[in-house]
Amino acid sequence: MTTFDDAIDLRIEEEILDRCTLCGKCAAVCPMPEPAGLDASSDEAGSKLVSSIIDLLRGGEASPESLEWAEICTGSGHCIEACPEAVNPRFMLAMARLRTRRGKGEEAARANGRHSFGTMSNAVRALSRMQLPADILERINPPNRQQGNATRDPEVVYYTGCNMLRTPHIGLLCLEVLDAMDVPYEVMGGPGQCCGIFQFREGDTKTAETISNRTMGNFSATRAPEVLAWCPSCVVQFGDINFPTFERANQAPAPFQMMAFYIWLAGRLDDLKPLMTRPVNRRVALVERPGVPGARDAAIQIAKAIPGVDYIALPEVQRVGISSNYLTLLPDFKEKLLEEEFDACIAADVDTLATIFHPCHRETCHLGEGKPFEIVNLMELVGESIGIEVEDLFKKLKIMGDVDAIIADCADMIEEHALNVDALRAHLEAEVIHANPFEGVFSQD
Repeated sequence: MTTFDDAIDLRIEEEILDRCTLCGKCAAVCPMPEPAGLDASSDEAGSKLVSSIIDLLRGGEASPESLEWAEICTGSGHCIEACPEAVNPRFMLAMARLRTRRGKGEEAARANGRHSFGTMSNAVRALSRMQLPADILERINPPNRQQGNATRDPEVVYYTGCNMLRTPHIGLLCLEVLDAMDVPYEVMGGPGQCCGIFQFREGDTKTAETISNRTMGNFSATRAPEVLAWCPSCVVQFGDINFPTFERANQAPAPFQMMAFYIWLAGRLDDLKPLMTRPVNRRVALVERPGVPGARDAAIQIAKAIPGVDYIALPEVQRVGISSNYLTLLPDFKEKLLEEEFDACIAADVDTLATIFHPCHRETCHLGEGKPFEIVNLMELVGESIGIEVEDLFKKLKIMGDVDAIIADCADMIEEHALNVDALRAHLEAEVIHANPFEGVFSQD
């Protein structure tokens, strides 16, 4: 059997090096070179960026400009449609980053992956536990793959990913909607069911393979034919990396299909619409990210299907990234995009700006305070129309904006889960109080 690393190298050879003609069309449609000060304004300039990436993947070196292009990729996916040779340039840039990380050695990659994953998992566990009692938290993050609906075999797996648990009201709303639709499901996710993205980003492919294969094995064990993934990063990691590499290594297809939750829900609108009986009289714009093909269009379909909702398109706002946190490496560009989005909402008399994905919600949910529009997640509007309400406790904490006040407000959860207050203070300072969507290094998903 071909190893994971060998399969990756074969994919690089067959899916990139054998196909790429250095036309530069992927660089031309990429939204990131211009704000980064890189030249992709002509076919010649774009071809130069691509050519250097190809040199790296052939075992040579890349120019500083091409390395920067790879590092600031936000995963928008415009390049995939633009390529005339069926190359996935998003995968190409991911492989360039992987080659760069591998150059630092296995030990460094393993240590960096362990640190990245540990930082995320500690924050997720602390922030989810300070919001929810154990019985409710287990519903959205069940231990040992406890089945979400024990009376029937699951039709779907609802896969939260790791980081959605920081904003757990979104996941709980999704489960309430699945219950209302009478869809039998099993819930998986949390740090114990990771897609392996944290290790892969740091170049630790061996650990990434172990983690992703374990998670895929748990998916398969449910015998559910479909996995509904909430997290856009998980969709891209499985779609671009895990599934095709697994299939290449094992010479066999993955035993299940993965679909973004919004795409699945839009495909079941005939079942959802009869449940949405309460008008939601709002003028709604969406925080639209294009990285997961079809998810943005599906979210628009769902918004338009909610009775009373007047969906307002904001065509002047640039659509960039898998989710908002991917823009953090260019904070000035990120701030400019958000200002344009907010200005467009005000100009269009929008009263509700609805996030689609959890990282976008986590970063912006509190910024509607003092503005003429409220920021909610789209699933809150779906729930409102059905008659389901789950409080956005993360937003409440961000609006409070004071560590002592938050700890006092969450004292019962802190006691129930025996949380370490000093460690919790550090998480709150980093994740809630001083978390600025426009500053710092890459914000984890």
